[in-house]
Amino acid sequence: MITEAALPDKACHLNQARRALEEVLVMDRTVALIREKIGPEVLLLVTTDHNTAGITLNPGLPVGAKGETFLKASPITKLPVLTFASGPGGMLDGNTMAVPNAATDWTKPDSTFPALIQAGSAWHTGGNVWLLGQGPGSEKVRGFLDNTDIFKIMAAAIAEK
Repeated sequence: MITEAALPDKACHLNQARRALEEVLVMDRTVALIREKIGPEVLLLVTTDHNTAGITLNPGLPVGAKGETFLKASPITKLPVLTFASGPGGMLDGNTMAVPNAATDWTKPDSTFPALIQAGSAWHTGGNVWLLGQGPGSEKVRGFLDNTDIFKIMAAAIAEK
């Protein structure tokens, strides 16, 4: 089975941090359910195809922060805890980031977080993506891999059947 959770990507294209995080949590619950249902002889690989928007965790987050704290302004800097590299909500005049005031409620799913580079839709980034594995052949899922190695790991698991 191959599936894609496209909704986190769509939310990141719009700099909607809450929606993106919620969709990742849905994917996490889905993977947990799949893990419960498959046997130890099944190889499960979970990954993403690319990064979008360059979401950044900014300084000023209180120690022990959790939950919606990440979707608000830092009590220390008064700036958003999360910002994006590109996308809607970019620079006002080429030098000033369009940062709403600290009272802005970014906890709403459709809230657009600030971005360094203004764009109608956030760009894909060139960052590494994660790959998680469970089952036969998953011991090969470690360190940095070429994307073609994922196919080789899957092919080896199929050939063992």
